[in-house]
Amino acid sequence: MEYHFIKVDCEGPNLYTLAAKYKALRLEALRQSPTSFSSTIETESQFSDEVWVSRLQTPDKENFVCVATAEDGQSEWVAQVTLRGPVSAKEFLPPIESGQPNPASDEEAEKWQMLSLYTLPSHRGMKLGSRLCEKAFEFLRSRNGTGTPQIVVRIMVKPENVATLRLYDGLGFERAGYCTLEEALRANGDTDLIPRETLDDQYTTRSGIVMLLHLARANIKMVGIFRYSLTLIIPRIVRDDTQMLPRSFLAVSTTPWATVTPSWSTSIRPYLTVVETARVNPDWRVETCNPLEAEMLVRGVIIKEVLESPVRWLRPDSAGYGPEKCVFA
Repeated sequence: MEYHFIKVDCEGPNLYTLAAKYKALRLEALRQSPTSFSSTIETESQFSDEVWVSRLQTPDKENFVCVATAEDGQSEWVAQVTLRGPVSAKEFLPPIESGQPNPASDEEAEKWQMLSLYTLPSHRGMKLGSRLCEKAFEFLRSRNGTGTPQIVVRIMVKPENVATLRLYDGLGFERAGYCTLEEALRANGDTDLIPRETLDDQYTTRSGIVMLLHLARANIKMVGIFRYSLTLIIPRIVRDDTQMLPRSFLAVSTTPWATVTPSWSTSIRPYLTVVETARVNPDWRVETCNPLEAEMLVRGVIIKEVLESPVRWLRPDSAGYGPEKCVFA
């Protein structure tokens, strides 16, 4: 069995075929895991084909699926996730009682809501959900979008979905507050699923868990190529392991005190510490808040402790600003 992760093309000629596959996966998800979703199989099984097509064509939603292909060439969609956005800071603003932090301005960060992550039970245990999310994050980081240096992804999860919460923890999401079912439906763009009459406790109880992930945009202007090896100090989300990845590629933000972020990884938090360990360019220096750590890192010493502050790439004559030109990649 081979697995491929794709963004659904809602502009192609096979739209009804894609909608049929999306419908089959969605209804099976509602049938297998009814408590994981805010909608029900009774509601969505009544949707016409046109409704399923319109779901794929919703302007502010991007759909991603995992396609499983058997040895005989037969394929099926076995996992899905949806991104909704970019969402304005005004719409992203949570109620005070949720405990969530106020969002960054639209000039500082692009904001997205992630929803409907699901993997068929027969294909679980192979990290397809995580890999599918990474595909979605790769899309966010590589698109031009609003051009902001940072991207914020928000999810809202029912507290009983322990496995899902564990998956999001592993992807680097951090818990940021609590939401009601009504708030989750609005954030997901599913206001049509909110009853028009007075809402009961099911919709107003504040028990859903809100989680946030901060990503750094990868398509930053870069000039020149400089080959070297890297030491990665991995955060706790991957068990504090240290890996050596030679001749990797690097995306560097030019904003003040920018975090250096690997463009080939979307599953690790954007404050990953990336350190040059070979052929250090003499025109640059690398430093952390602790000069001793910086000295050890430049000399190639592996430090297993997690550094909470990012490494900063500075020109000797700069005053806390990232490089005007990147001479390494």
